[in-house]
Amino acid sequence: MTRLGMFLAALLVVSGCGGGSEIAAPTTTAVPATTSTAAPTTTAVPATTSTAAPTTTAVPATTSTAAPIKVEAPEFSSSNSHEEFSGALQTAFSQALTSEFEAIPLRMGISAAVHQGTTGRLWSQALGNAVASRSMTTATPLSVMSSSKTFLAALVLTQIENGLYSLDDHLPTLLAGDHDFQSLDPSTIPDATVEQYLAQRSGGGDGQSRTPAKYFMMVAPTWKPADLVRLLEPAGPAGPFRYANANAWLLGMLAEHMGQDHLHALYDRAFFQPLNVQAGLRPTIETPADMAHPYGDRSRWGGAAGSGWGDLTEIEIFAQVDSIEADGRSAWAGAGITSTAENMARWAYELYSPSGLAVSSSIRQQIVESVYDEIVDCCPQPVRYGYMTAFQSFTLSDGTVIETYGHPGGGWGYSSALFYSPALDVSVSVLANTKRTDSPTTRDGAPRSSCATQIDFSIDPLACIARGIFETLAASP
Repeated sequence: MTRLGMFLAALLVVSGCGGGSEIAAPTTTAVPATTSTAAPTTTAVPATTSTAAPTTTAVPATTSTAAPIKVEAPEFSSSNSHEEFSGALQTAFSQALTSEFEAIPLRMGISAAVHQGTTGRLWSQALGNAVASRSMTTATPLSVMSSSKTFLAALVLTQIENGLYSLDDHLPTLLAGDHDFQSLDPSTIPDATVEQYLAQRSGGGDGQSRTPAKYFMMVAPTWKPADLVRLLEPAGPAGPFRYANANAWLLGMLAEHMGQDHLHALYDRAFFQPLNVQAGLRPTIETPADMAHPYGDRSRWGGAAGSGWGDLTEIEIFAQVDSIEADGRSAWAGAGITSTAENMARWAYELYSPSGLAVSSSIRQQIVESVYDEIVDCCPQPVRYGYMTAFQSFTLSDGTVIETYGHPGGGWGYSSALFYSPALDVSVSVLANTKRTDSPTTRDGAPRSSCATQIDFSIDPLACIARGIFETLAASP
């Protein structure tokens, strides 16, 4: 069978909250004995670019011909300059992480961090493997999937605060002068406001993920965000909640158009450098050499039938390309950030805490107040949703309710969970290189931890880890 034929036979994709393309859970338990770490095939180009929007007329709906922008990945390292939590708390955090991780029958590696900004305390730990031959460490970068959307909301709201546009402006009107936007099919672009895009209520959908066009978009030697948006299905009516990465893709195009630069550069200037957050946006950054590889059922991600559970970078159809970068082309503004649990925990604190420095107090208040009262079933658990932020409550064993802001993520062999608790003024990040629904622990009848038994977190061991950490902190004097 040809590579394209194998890919089409394996495309069983549906859209889901949290990341790229969500796939059904694996049905096998075999784990490969060895893995390979294919090097990226891209080459660096000058980091200085300009994305000033031309005002030319519409161009044909063809893919781009220019080489995509590439910049070096940040150097990821573990923090060595922070205060520590007490020994008892560190032990309890470690127990919460270890017990949940070991309860997952198919697992590879995991990394977790807790950050309390007012005290400067940071705890982190990693378990398992980044690849079969290399252990996961707290400095190992992973994809944070849809937790990436928290950066996008912060950037868009900052641009609005700077007077570039408003929440009430219609996104198609704002992008009318953008050359790449003009090449898109207008029927696929929701005529909705920036606010509706931020709240996942634009009416847009992802669509066409089962077609050869997606594969060619992922592996082509050229790429622009418009090539991704070009795959969208016709838009529906604005208003009702409809989670779709397309909302983030189009907001990303808007941010680039108004910010006159590519999205990674905008993030770097606004957040990464000022906050000393080590992070980068796929597919723009070179894939870090030590990045954790994604693991899952390879037959459901384009691999041959019966290829089993293992390293997704070994799938044959991606043999000649950097598959982690290729996945970044289908993730980008919606799920493309690469970072570590330590950095994501610090980011959540800087974004959501009143003591944080990522955004102004007025923007932070906007995010908090944007959360709708409606419970939506988009994520591992039902949540309330606002401006690219999920509001979730944890009920502890003594009945205490801990409310959190953040965002989950999952897709293509990665999972993420990001929470900030105002009551505890603490943030928690958990990253793994297996996807939640690629493990039988998320299915009825499979082994479950005490957290999943007591509370309906059976489909999200990452949330169980966070709950155990919150339980410990709430009981701490």
